[in-house]
Amino acid sequence: MNKTKIIITTILLGLLGTGSFYLGGFQSLGSMIISLCVYTIIFYLLKYFWKKIRKQEVPDSRIFIQNFWFGISIFLSFIVVCIAGISYQANEVSPSKLDQYTISNGEKTVIFQSMMHIGREGFYKEIQQELTQAKKNGYVYFYEGVRPGKKENHKKFNEALGLQFDANLYKNISKMYGMTYQTPQMFLGLVNNLDFNIDTNIDEIMNEYEKITKGKTIEKQESFDANKEIETVLNTLTPRELEVFQYINKALLNTLFSNEEIFKNLQIQGNKYLFDVILDKRNEHLVQEIIKSEHKKIFVTYGALHFDGVLKMLQKNDKNWKIINTKPFYPVTKKILLQ
Repeated sequence: MNKTKIIITTILLGLLGTGSFYLGGFQSLGSMIISLCVYTIIFYLLKYFWKKIRKQEVPDSRIFIQNFWFGISIFLSFIVVCIAGISYQANEVSPSKLDQYTISNGEKTVIFQSMMHIGREGFYKEIQQELTQAKKNGYVYFYEGVRPGKKENHKKFNEALGLQFDANLYKNISKMYGMTYQTPQMFLGLVNNLDFNIDTNIDEIMNEYEKITKGKTIEKQESFDANKEIETVLNTLTPRELEVFQYINKALLNTLFSNEEIFKNLQIQGNKYLFDVILDKRNEHLVQEIIKSEHKKIFVTYGALHFDGVLKMLQKNDKNWKIINTKPFYPVTKKILLQ
């Protein structure tokens, strides 16, 4: 092995070791060294016995270690650079956005603010400012929030979802991303009390779900305790490891929200029938309330996936409904303004 390879290996492994120590201290550095030694032994033995079986010359252990460490240092450095580069691109250069749509049929005007239940604190403050200004301009506020129902329907909902859904879920999920979460009170009482919960309840959702799944074979699954799993993961990380973990998670979230089809398909994979009810039933309810409302100016905050369905239903009722303005907001990370 020539000197150049030795120098490259030393520099790269040194940088990787320094990074490991910075994130997790001696425990993390020790784990890295032990892992490197274990994999070196495993791969050397594999090559040793392979050469023996083929009756070829057994590799010199010193040369093998030098070449293996060179290869592994290049590979790990490449992985780190790729993850860092992709995460930076997703978080700082082209983060996902949620649009605010202004739609009108000439008689009524609706500002539909696409939402997500976890996001950066600044995003929610920006929406508060938008809602405050809208209310000063004569708008009323329609907001989502599935209301509670019977205890047995909550249990059925969790089984259908495959997840133990409770009030702390979004709070705990937000910790994995280093963000905050949307609370029911966040947008209420701004300027005035013209705030209206325009949503269905668990009983109605489960009644509709049972109607469309009647006669169909639906596999029941144990509801997953996400809160417990999240707590377990977070407790294993040091503060610096958590920062890196959250940054990468934000990149994944930005990538996911940048492609609506991928996001929608991932949700459908869980339980398509339940997803259809959650989306369509609530869309119908919101549309009917907009149509029959005596108010001519309405500001709506609802999940991002609801807008297309709501607009189509409004246009089916009145073809004059159209988008007259679109304004982007960045819920996960704010875009860097490049000079």
